[in-house]
Parts: sequence; C-alpha cells; structure tokens
Amino acid sequence: MYFTKGLLNALLQLLLPLLSLQSCNSLSMTITFNQFIKDGDFLISKNEAFVLGFFSPGTSSNRYVGIWYRFSQNKVLWVANRDHPVNDTSGILTISTEGNLILHYNTSQSLPLWSTNVSVIPMSSNSTMVQLQDSGNLVLVNQQVHNQSGVLWQSSDHPTHILLANMKIGFQQGKNIFITSWKSKNDPGTGNCSIKTEPSGSPQIILYKNRAKWRRSGHWDGLHWNGFPNVNRLSKNISFDIVLVNNKDEITTKFVVLEPSVISIIEIDGSGSLQLLAWKGQQQGWVTLWSPTDVCDRYEPNSPEEWRLREGSGGCKRLQGAPSMCRNGERFVKIQNVKVPDSSTINLDINLTMEACEQKCLNNCSCLAYASADVRNGGSGCMTWYGDLMDTTQFAQGQGQDLYIRADAIVSGSLMKQYGSIAHKDLEYFNLKSILAATDNFSIANKLGEGGFGPVYKGLLANGEEIAVKRLSKNSGQGLEQFKTEVKLIAKLQHRNLVRLLGCCFNSEEKMLIYEYLPNKSLDFFIFDRSRSLSIDWKKRFDIINGIARGVLYLHQDSRLKIVHRDIKASNVLLDSTMNPKISDFGLAKMIGEDQLQANTNRVIGT
Repeated sequence: MYFTKGLLNALLQLLLPLLSLQSCNSLSMTITFNQFIKDGDFLISKNEAFVLGFFSPGTSSNRYVGIWYRFSQNKVLWVANRDHPVNDTSGILTISTEGNLILHYNTSQSLPLWSTNVSVIPMSSNSTMVQLQDSGNLVLVNQQVHNQSGVLWQSSDHPTHILLANMKIGFQQGKNIFITSWKSKNDPGTGNCSIKTEPSGSPQIILYKNRAKWRRSGHWDGLHWNGFPNVNRLSKNISFDIVLVNNKDEITTKFVVLEPSVISIIEIDGSGSLQLLAWKGQQQGWVTLWSPTDVCDRYEPNSPEEWRLREGSGGCKRLQGAPSMCRNGERFVKIQNVKVPDSSTINLDINLTMEACEQKCLNNCSCLAYASADVRNGGSGCMTWYGDLMDTTQFAQGQGQDLYIRADAIVSGSLMKQYGSIAHKDLEYFNLKSILAATDNFSIANKLGEGGFGPVYKGLLANGEEIAVKRLSKNSGQGLEQFKTEVKLIAKLQHRNLVRLLGCCFNSEEKMLIYEYLPNKSLDFFIFDRSRSLSIDWKKRFDIINGIARGVLYLHQDSRLKIVHRDIKASNVLLDSTMNPKISDFGLAKMIGEDQLQANTNRVIGT
C-alpha cells in the first residue's frame, strides 16, 4: 500500500520527538524580519508534512539549506545553496534589510552565500516574511505586493533535482523553469543532467546530458507525451494525470496526483535516469513506479547512410546524390505506433485536416513527413517535417501515433515495388529491434517449426501480446514470391477461420510476417499422434471440419477476392486456445477473377 494520510499523521507523531533531540532547535511556520534560522533549527509547514533546515548530504561535512518530507529526511527535495555550501555549522538564514531571504555565516561582516535576489526596495522589509507552504513550496511574501497574495519569490520557480506534484516546469512569466541533477550523492551542486521544455514547434520535454539532447518525450499529442507510452499507461493505473498548458502566457507541464493518499515525486539523477517515485508506507521507503528503461531510445544526432524505411532512432536522411523526391513517383508510407521525429523544427498548423496536411506536404518538395498534431477524434492539426527525421522510435501495438513518411523512387523501387506494393491500411509495420526483443533474438527455445517459407518463432511484444513470427529464408527465391503473395492476400482477408496477419517487418536483410499466436499448434500435431488424437472427440473433430469448410468457402466465394489456397493440409490448419481452426500459409495461393469458375496452373504446386 502507498503512504496514506493516517499513516502520515502517526509517523509524524513518532518523528516529532526525534527531531526535537537534534539540537536546541525551534519549529516555526514563518520567518519575519529580525528572525532567523540557525543550523539545528527548522521551519515547518502548517500541515507538518514539510521541513526546511540545514543538512549534510551523504558523507559530506558541508552544510546546505534544504526542504524534505518530515517522514523522509534522507530524500531532500530542494536545496537553496546547492553550489555554495556552508563549511561549518555557523550558517544563518534570515531576511535582509532589503527584504531578501539570505544565507550567510554568523558574522556581521560575512557576505551572503545565497540570496533570493529580488528587488523589493522601496518596500518595507518589516512587512516581508518567509513561509513554507503545505505544498512544499517556500515563498517570500510582502504584503505591499498585490499579485499572487504578495509573493515576491518562490522555490517552485527555482527547483533543483525534484518535481513535486503540481509543480510546473517550462516557460512562465519570462522564467525558464527546469530541474537539474545533483553532481553526486555527496554533492547537491548543479550536475550535468537536466529536464527542460523545448517550446518551439510542438512543445516537448528534453532530457539533456552534458548539454546535449539525451532523451525526448515526444510532442504533446492532445492526450499525453507521445514518446513516453509506459508512463501514459501507468497514469491510468495509479490515478495521476499530466497537464500541459500552452498559450500566449505560458508553456508549462506538471503532474497531478488524483488520489490524495499517494505521495509521489519525479527525480533526475547524475546518470540521466528520470524516475517517478512513490512513498510506500509499509516499506518505509521510496519505490520506483516508472523510469524510461529502453537503452536504445536515445537522441542520436548521427543519421544512417541512406533514406529508407527502418527503425529510425538514429534519424533518417536522403542518400546523397539521390534523384529528386519531388514529382518523381513519391508516395507516403504510413508507419504506425511511432514516437514522431523531433518536433522542434516542424511547421505547425492546428487548423488543417489530415487530408489537407497530406496535400500540403506533397506540394512542397522539401517536406519529408507529416503527422497529426492532435490524435483525438481521429486526428486533427498538421505537423510537417522539412529536415532530417531525428529520434524516431516505433513502439509496440497501441502506442505512439501514425507517421506518414515521403518515400522517393529509391524506396519505392527497392522496397515497395520489390515487395509488390504490400502496404495496406490495416497492416502494421514492426521494426526489427522489437521483433528481436520479442523472440529473444530468434532463440531456438522459441522456435515453433519450419516450412518451405522458413522458420516460425513465438514472440512476446512489450505490451504483453503473443505473436508468431514467420521468418523468410534468406536463400529462398520462392520464399520472396510467397512473402509478396501472402502479405497482399491476408491483409485483405477477415474471417474467424483464417489466421490473422498483424503486420510485417522488412529491411534489406530480413523479411518477416507477424501473425497472431495460436497456442494449440497445428491440426497434424494432434491427429497424427496416437495419444494426442484421443483428446479430440468426434464432436470436436466435426467442429474443426466445419470451421475449415467455412474458411475455404469464404476464400472461394465470400471474400472480396476469390482465392484458391492450393496447399490445404493438416499442418496448415492452426488451432486457437478453444481448438477453433484457422487456415494459414497462403504463400502458394492464387487469385482468380470474379467471374471465373476455374483456374489453371502451369506447374505442380502444393502438397
């Protein structure tokens, strides 16, 4: 269970005596002029959830002013003087005569180590005070200021390495609000990893490492960040939401916890790891709810040597010296389940329909791809790309969005024409990386069998869906023709007694068909084995016969295409979990005309 209010109150009562033993400290809710907090004193929020005081991180002896949850002192949430430590215990936090909150050594001549550094003159410092709010936000307030209840400065505008719920990052009132990692566990100084908002084009969240782009959230697609599918699913399970505000006054994002009993934070560390953490009361510690773990999902500036359909995490660009892509047989290829390319340099028109977006891209010779700006209600708005397509990743089924890539004569000739224009609106393209992961790099343990086309492997996609992967033998000339035939035919067929084709995967080295996985193997597995055949009684056999007949009747008579399978046999009839038969292996099938009653073949084929 996660930390609840009842447990929080009980734990606070237990910790209160422990805190009071740390020194001759005082627990107060505000600091006013002529008051101060010395090392060992604490400022506490009204709800007693947050504490401000001096601390030393890890094994360091340096002293810093920070904020933490009262029940979790080791998880510091914010640091004031992160780059200017106090090297002893003589630090003083107070309000200066100018009305700023300052940190200095306990000597009259010492210069401030840290300051809120806001212009409050000619206001009276007597009316200035500091308060730690129940949200964990530290505010400097002057009653003579009439905006935002007199707030002059607040720590939520200057976060360090952690975001609390409802804390914004982005651009607001001329401020760029972002978080940056610690240097190490022993040094909270400004580290080399940060999370910032990229406002241009369609806004994104960028994780920088050593000042270079490291990871990218993808653009806001109207519902969530396009490139973080796992956190999008998680938000539905633990009752939190991600909110984007994008208007002329601000471009900010925040996460909102919908269940008050859940205490959650987002943290970035020095390795570039971004984590969503929650306090779990039973374990008395923080647990990781989400962190981007795909090591291949990195922003890579280097592009491949040629412009071709592929997994595009390294970006895509045209082959140098290639023929013009403009009015030279180009077309748009639909790639599904995609984190769309870097959207910082796109052309954005939120008023265009998808049909108008396609025409806009087609009419501009420099336009390489397009996608909808908002995926809700079938898609609306138009994003078009005019440079290299950077940092594109294909996810498992049901994640990401559709991307339409302009393919010139090179792509059409080497891929689309080579495979007989197999593109189809209901057909999903899988990248090679996801298939290798699903099959454990085509492990022999996952091999289901092998036919004339090539071996078949069981696979498990990242979303938990089981698949069967038919891998075309590289040396099979006949296999290429089978591949073309099978994709073109099955993509257009829908029947409960035909195996369902989910998609395909192909590049210069691999050609694969991705099918639904049927756990009971093929009919020959049962009927040609004495012991297994006994498990199929006459009623079940009759149902299987009927199912096969219905599938064949659909092929011959009821489908949009009249198809002769030409290789019906027990091994080409697969059985699902309820022993429902499904006809497979259409590689040798032949289409006949609508008015034909028979078809001739010129060679012996099939079984």
